Amino acid sequence: MGCCESRQGASLGAASQNQALYSSSIDESAGGPFAAVQRAAEAIRVSASGVPPPGGLRDVRLTLLALPRDAASVPEVHQQDVEAVVSALNQQAESADVMLTGLVLMRYLAQRQANQQKMAGASAVSLVLRAVHLHDANPTLQGVACDTLGNLLQEPSNSQQFVQLRGVEAVLRVINSNMAHTRVMEA
Repeated sequence: MGCCESRQGASLGAASQNQALYSSSIDESAGGPFAAVQRAAEAIRVSASGVPPPGGLRDVRLTLLALPRDAASVPEVHQQDVEAVVSALNQQAESADVMLTGLVLMRYLAQRQANQQKMAGASAVSLVLRAVHLHDANPTLQGVACDTLGNLLQEPSNSQQFVQLRGVEAVLRVINSNMAHTRVMEA
């Protein structure tokens, strides 16, 4: 499951009542994962402007966690959507709630190779390493960050960024700081 959260209580009701709030170039007509990704991306962008999303970020994370974990079901997103999410997350990097939601979204999307490439262009590895540094006392976020890196690093350009940004040292610090946290060690 991940993120030390239960799937119970997730509600998309608030999002379906306010569809105008959730708009991007992600094709929602396919429903399912597309709609969940769109909702998550918009919730992150809205949170960056200081407005809490309908239903809260926890519901957004739970919805993403309930999606199938296979690359074939992961939607391919547009470059501008990836850049918008990474930009919003950079603005809200100190918010653990927003960053955790962003990491769950990026971890899900990075199961698909085309999305890994787009995330390389948006410097997602740099953002994940920044989150690891800023939230070093949050084992849940640290574990999701490591999972996200595991997916991102399948793309060679992300791997190059990781090495250049001293990502190995950052991950070793996460491991050393979280030996007692099973969730982090599983990541």
